[in-house]
Amino acid sequence: AIYQTAGTILLKKTTFTGNNAENGGAIYVCDEGSIEMSDSAFTQNSSYKGGAMYAIGQTTIIGCSFNENGNSLETTCNAGGAVYFAGNETKPIEVNGSTFTKNSANLGGAVYVEKGDVTIRNTNADKKGYITENTAIYGLGLYVNGGNVVVLSYTISANTNSDEESSFGGGVYVFGGNVSLS
Repeated sequence: AIYQTAGTILLKKTTFTGNNAENGGAIYVCDEGSIEMSDSAFTQNSSYKGGAMYAIGQTTIIGCSFNENGNSLETTCNAGGAVYFAGNETKPIEVNGSTFTKNSANLGGAVYVEKGDVTIRNTNADKKGYITENTAIYGLGLYVNGGNVVVLSYTISANTNSDEESSFGGGVYVFGGNVSLS
């Protein structure tokens, strides 16, 4: 739906459903790009990395919902069922009060962090964010491969592997990087 190479995109109350791409099923943000989105919904989008979104550039996600993204009949999502943050050390990524439900991938059922500074938090009493009911083999909710990840006042629960295979990191799987949960 959106492939951004540069500039800034502002999205508000936008819906993305049923999109498919190699990386970032609905949105791909390149290194020189910047995106701020709020009150938007991502449902049943799929790709190899980042079922709904793949981001390298500066990214702000406020009060958005990510539901049933990642794997589809046509595509097996390898990493980041909902979002794949490829990251950039100079461009921060912030998720605030957003929900991640029933997304699926091999690594990071909801969120995969490759590198960069990522903050996932709740600061708005009206929009409580959570990561729940996602599926994966490693990092059923969140998979951290590198970077600096801070999770504040977020609920991470009921993430499961519905297959017979073993799974690791029901809430969070840390392969590398620095993670702070509080």
